[in-house]
Amino acid sequence: SEAHLGVSGWSMGGGGTLIAASKTPTLKAAVSFAAWGPSGGAMNKVPVLMFEATADALAAGMSDSYYRAVPDSVPKMLFEVQGSSHNVANDPANHEGIIGKYGLAWWKVHLEGDMRYKKFLTAPKPSIVTQKFETNVK
Repeated sequence: SEAHLGVSGWSMGGGGTLIAASKTPTLKAAVSFAAWGPSGGAMNKVPVLMFEATADALAAGMSDSYYRAVPDSVPKMLFEVQGSSHNVANDPANHEGIIGKYGLAWWKVHLEGDMRYKKFLTAPKPSIVTQKFETNVK
């Protein structure tokens, strides 16, 4: 149903995910994987989780300005994995399952409203991430 509509994508699809989130305020949640070329963060009203990686030859750091532009009133998280590649989040089992844990928790909390999963989003920063683990989720 439209009440549970979210968007997700990888690479250019990740960039498209973030662009769609900025243009579709009725979405409940968005998750991008190694987003390439995202724009429109200042218009985003959709809770957004962005995975990126330091060793991504194609899209390293491309989600940073989008994250900073998203209004602080919108739940947001920038999750950069140290030393990982463009395939950083292409499998929920990646990085000892931490990618899947955060991704699933994001969907459960923001798409379904299941607050039992919020504790996973507010836990201490995982050891796999860099200094770029930014969030306003409390």
